[in-house]
Amino acid sequence: MQPELEALIWKELKERKLAYPSLAAVMLILGAASVAVVYALPEILPEELRGMIPELGAEDAIADYFENTAQIALLLIAVVTSTSMAKEVEKGTLELLLAHPVRRELVALAKLTSSLAASLGSLALASLATWAYSRILGPYPLAKVLKAALLMSASIAYTCASSALLGSLFRAQLSAGASAAALHIASLVAQGLASGHWVAKLLPHYSTQMALAAVTKEISLKAALTPLAYATLLALAALVTYARRK
Repeated sequence: MQPELEALIWKELKERKLAYPSLAAVMLILGAASVAVVYALPEILPEELRGMIPELGAEDAIADYFENTAQIALLLIAVVTSTSMAKEVEKGTLELLLAHPVRRELVALAKLTSSLAASLGSLALASLATWAYSRILGPYPLAKVLKAALLMSASIAYTCASSALLGSLFRAQLSAGASAAALHIASLVAQGLASGHWVAKLLPHYSTQMALAAVTKEISLKAALTPLAYATLLALAALVTYARRK
């Protein structure tokens, strides 16, 4: 790794010392809440309704955790990544950075790398913690949790890359964050509408859909290839766009 890139990554991690830990905390809360709801549901429901719902276990809690991660955590990742890209321009600190022998694309790469690393680290921590906590509901294979997390990681890579591209197009953090949030929601809606159709395999959130399915059945990791391809192309586009912006 180039010394300039390493220094920029550490700079970004220090400046986002509130955003990135908050992201990990949200994921941990989502996992803990999913397990707690499944555990407490039989006691919360009126006695006459308890026999009407199937018995819930660890599988249901973990499925709920990954679904909440797709809907909430990925939305936060989109906003955090996009605003990170726009921050230097909005605050006028990009010119100060470029006064040193630092290339624009390295600045963008450092932002994208730090956001991706923090997001994947948060997912790994929260997934393992949720699996461990879910054991109060009964046994569940760790291998299935890891496979679902790997598939979700591909969706995180796409979310970071697409949000980085949007962030490089806007000069204000509010505009960047709003556009990234809108794109994420639209992508999830499109994926849901295409579910069961061959078109779903071509959409960027296909691995999100498969991550949820992997909790209950065997799913191939090949489902991650489509979003990873999108992520690679969008990441390159983000670096080029950021390098050429004025």
